[in-house]
Amino acid sequence: MNVGAAIDRWFARVRAVFTKRALDAEFADELAHHLELQTEENIRLGMAPAEARRQAQLAIGGPEQLRELHRETRSLPWLEQSIQDLRYAVRMFRRERGFTVTALLILAVGIGLNTTVFSLVNTVLLRPLPFAEANRLVWITNADSPGANRALSAITSQIDTWEGYRQQIILSNRLRPTIHFPLSKRTG
Repeated sequence: MNVGAAIDRWFARVRAVFTKRALDAEFADELAHHLELQTEENIRLGMAPAEARRQAQLAIGGPEQLRELHRETRSLPWLEQSIQDLRYAVRMFRRERGFTVTALLILAVGIGLNTTVFSLVNTVLLRPLPFAEANRLVWITNADSPGANRALSAITSQIDTWEGYRQQIILSNRLRPTIHFPLSKRTG
């Protein structure tokens, strides 16, 4: 099978979806012409005109079945059905405006939340950390007292202690300090 011919047939079938009325009219003319030719042939064979026409219709087949078969073979039925479904949905959305607005708002909120959650997960979990050797990072927390809240490491510790850690890190030249809170001494 020639690929070019297959592509041409496929484009013709897609075009047929959008030029359905013209193709139906052309098929109706062709069917009438075949019926006329078969009727003339039957009359030439000696049949009465009414009987010749009836026999011609029987020989050709039912016109509605032929039209349906022609529609199925000339176009893409699934595409036609999808277009009909889309038209029906648009008509229903126009008629039921409250439902349409509610559905669109729910979709908008859902898409917005999905985008937000993905952005957060992508930033926090999926992207690599912006450090050269991210696998060597350590987290220093406060464990001064047994009941200390580790989530409050900067607040529950002496600032001087953290300043000492910072100076040791800088002097060792092996680690780079990253402090996510300001180190300032309280007075008073």
